[in-house]
Amino acid sequence: MKKLLRNIPNKLLLFFAVTAIVGLALGLSDMVFSNYFKDAYNVSAVQRGLIEFPRELPGLLCIILISILSFLGDIRIAIITQALSFIGVLALGLLTPTFAVMLIFLFINSLGMHLYMPVVDSIGMNLVEDKRKLGKRMGQYKSVNTAFQMIAGLFVFIGFRYDIFRFDTQIKWIFILSAALFLVALLLYIQMSRKQKVNRLRKNLLR
Repeated sequence: MKKLLRNIPNKLLLFFAVTAIVGLALGLSDMVFSNYFKDAYNVSAVQRGLIEFPRELPGLLCIILISILSFLGDIRIAIITQALSFIGVLALGLLTPTFAVMLIFLFINSLGMHLYMPVVDSIGMNLVEDKRKLGKRMGQYKSVNTAFQMIAGLFVFIGFRYDIFRFDTQIKWIFILSAALFLVALLLYIQMSRKQKVNRLRKNLLR
């Protein structure tokens, strides 16, 4: 295992760590929203249909927003996405707002998740120096993400089975945990951005 890790560049190890953390965060929030809507708001069939609009609208806006933000670069956009996901899920964890206000925070969280989807693949591909290993690395990224979403699913099962997590309380601890993970991912992306800036400065000095 140590030999395997030694052969992977530090920047890739950092990205694997971010991928795992975001996978956990998504698994602890996105997987349980249907239960949240039912337990916290007792939504009707009509309301459940309405909820899908703010959840899926960011997907339609994604191309426009990515185009507008493209001047920032992939990693900086990823920082914004994690901040949006953090704000949205943290608000839902700390508050039980009115149905309309809940939709606003749901939209913010969903916007972060949808913007992150195309950006994360771009970051992953740019980090692979040996393009012959591109397919292998992309498969590894997806495997890590899937594995940690499965681990999150196990946490969800155990948490709700033994009443560790509940949605009929003022604070929804599963969302707080998810928000904490999004915050860690945000900080790691900030670190990646700083390292990227340092590497650019070094290259410019060597020219």
